[in-house]
Amino acid sequence: MMTRANTNPLTWLWLGVLLMQAQTKIVRAGQDTLSEILQAARKPKETVVFHAPPRPHFEAVREVASLLTRAAASCDDAARKMADGKLRPIALEVSSLSEDGQVYWVIRETPPTFRGSGVYAVRCGEAVPLVLQIPHSFFDTHTGRVGQLIFKLARARWIFLNTLHRYKGRAGEKHTDSWHPADCAHNPALLFQAMTEGVLAAEPAALFAQLHGFDATSRGADVILSDGHRGPQVWAEKVKALWTLPEAKVVVFDRSMRELGGLTNVQGDAIATKKGRFVHIEMSLPLRARLRKEASALKALAAALGQASQDKEPTKVE
Repeated sequence: MMTRANTNPLTWLWLGVLLMQAQTKIVRAGQDTLSEILQAARKPKETVVFHAPPRPHFEAVREVASLLTRAAASCDDAARKMADGKLRPIALEVSSLSEDGQVYWVIRETPPTFRGSGVYAVRCGEAVPLVLQIPHSFFDTHTGRVGQLIFKLARARWIFLNTLHRYKGRAGEKHTDSWHPADCAHNPALLFQAMTEGVLAAEPAALFAQLHGFDATSRGADVILSDGHRGPQVWAEKVKALWTLPEAKVVVFDRSMRELGGLTNVQGDAIATKKGRFVHIEMSLPLRARLRKEASALKALAAALGQASQDKEPTKVE
């Protein structure tokens, strides 16, 4: 039996080093995947209590979004650490994850406080200038998972996900209420909007693609694409032209339609104000389920969005 009394002190030191190495290997082997991190941020064990961010928090997040967007191509970890230092005082963090040779930076809330701030991941290194936004991942079934899959397939730069149901911003809130404070697509004071403004400032040519869903079967279409306004539908037309989707009807929003065009979407408004690129994608529930199950359909959408994001001269609509 080996005891401290009959063993050289160097032996114990060496055993300690081996133990630390073994523990490090265990941690690395058990590291969460990006998908697990994003899902965990949407389903924290602790209670989520909605909290509208103070303006200084909004501005700090907007600044960090710009900083990380500019640094992502070079994967400058010093920039990530700087961003993390700016966000720690407001209960957010910027962590680094390496998965299958790809580095991601993830902005998320730090425990034990969860306020529905959203979760955001940026791809380091080479990426297409595509920002995937899923503001209603709880309410619009499958959009969260479909968005994550497209993020991987298209090699998009960013993905944004809400972390609190759009109708759970206050006690007793109902779907029929006129105001929903936790709705990321309609409240411009939330961090989802701060992230949008920050990324747009750093990469004005990025295409922001926002995924939504509708359940009604009487719309006469499986997909409704829109630029978020009633004017020329430049990016909607571009995505439609690039998206090959057999046995599905894809239409572009027009003046005859009254809803599902993203006309009150605050991200669309902010991007339009800066003459940026935005496409609002409404999908029926059967189509969203199909994208979850049918790899070819999902790859077609990812390819269309990836290609559209790199288009320097989009389709001109008279």
